[in-house]
This record gives sequence, C-alpha cells and structure tokens, in this order.
Amino acid sequence: MSAIATSAFFVFQKQLLTRYSPIELTAYFTWAGTLPFFFFSPGLLTSIQHATFEAHLSALYVGIFPAAIAYVTWAIALSLGKASSVTSMMYLEPAIAILWLGFG
Repeated sequence: MSAIATSAFFVFQKQLLTRYSPIELTAYFTWAGTLPFFFFSPGLLTSIQHATFEAHLSALYVGIFPAAIAYVTWAIALSLGKASSVTSMMYLEPAIAILWLGFG
C-alpha cells in the first residue's frame, strides 16, 4: 500500500510543481498530512509541556533534517526532471551507498 501511495503522490506532485514552488508544495503536503493526526492526539499540549528539552530538540531535528530537507530536495529534483528518471535514481541510491562504503 505504501508503494502505491508513494507512486500516486509522485505523479500528482509532478503536475502541481508547474503551479507551485518546491518549498511551497512541500509545505502544503506536510500540513495536509499533519492536520488529520491532530484528531488522534488528545493530550498533545500536555505532552508537549511535560517533554524534556532533549525531546524538543530531537523532534526539531527529525522534522528539519530527515523530513523537510529531504522532501524539498525531492520536489526540486522532480521539478527539474521526469518522474520516472528521478524515481529510478532513488532506487539506485542504496546500491551506490553500499559500493561507496564497501570500497571507500
């Protein structure tokens, strides 16, 4: 199901990148995916208030580096090339990383 959802996301995202900038579109998709989860989060404000400083820093780190930067760079790559070509490169990345780490 995840592969199907991701494929549909890439196809629709490519079309929307003609109207929106990569950063703008990433922000819209992020909020569209986040807002429904607030329904399942009673007590969220209490949890945030009682969280440690390290927990807040960890949440910021995860939200900025692996998520936001990755999705924005993906949107930029998708806006510059064909969806099929860019997606193919995504599947080559782990193999290149393994070879790089194995021989480097």
